[in-house]
Amino acid sequence: MLHHIQLKEHLVNRLIVILVLGSLVFSCKEKAKLNTNSNDYLIINKIVKQTKEQYLNRTLILDSINDNEYVISIIKELDKYEKINDSYKLDSLKHSLGITKGNVSLENLKATNYESVKRDSILDLIFNKGEYEHLISQKENSQWDLNLIDKSYFNESSGEIKQVLHIGKPIYTKNNNFALVYFCKSTRLGISIYKKEKEDWIEHQLIAPLILQPKAKTFNFK
Repeated sequence: MLHHIQLKEHLVNRLIVILVLGSLVFSCKEKAKLNTNSNDYLIINKIVKQTKEQYLNRTLILDSINDNEYVISIIKELDKYEKINDSYKLDSLKHSLGITKGNVSLENLKATNYESVKRDSILDLIFNKGEYEHLISQKENSQWDLNLIDKSYFNESSGEIKQVLHIGKPIYTKNNNFALVYFCKSTRLGISIYKKEKEDWIEHQLIAPLILQPKAKTFNFK
């Protein structure tokens, strides 16, 4: 009888420990989620503000969808070439995206000496095999909480032109010091790299810029 009581007490104690640990893990995850959300909206509000300042005479409209497939697809390509050790294609892609700069020729890329290729120390901390899987895991396709975005930037402007802005959910490096944010406005899109400085996010560089083809117009040929 005593043995059964001791066994029951042991099981109860183990259950309590499991519940406490589970609660702690859940709490940590929720705090991390809240911190991420907080950073998301700090960055988004900054991009919205900059866009409005750029297009003062336009009425700004924010797309509520925050998918970040564009930036994720690029990270996947970099990760693919990294895994198969294809340094030529990897370095060519980095150069075309603006991650590296300089006079990049076939000979330079194949050589062990990369003196002619200019590298950015911050971008090197982001675009490496130690970060790719973590970045890819943050794929998102949901909606922004528009209540957390400053509505003053969306007031009707005097002009009739509307400026639609799409911003993908930021993805963060493991140390949470850097963020990659996809945006698309007017006929331009790209990925902004942000660096965290104290409680603020500062834009470091734009990579993968692309000018979209405008809609076709009707022309009269003589």
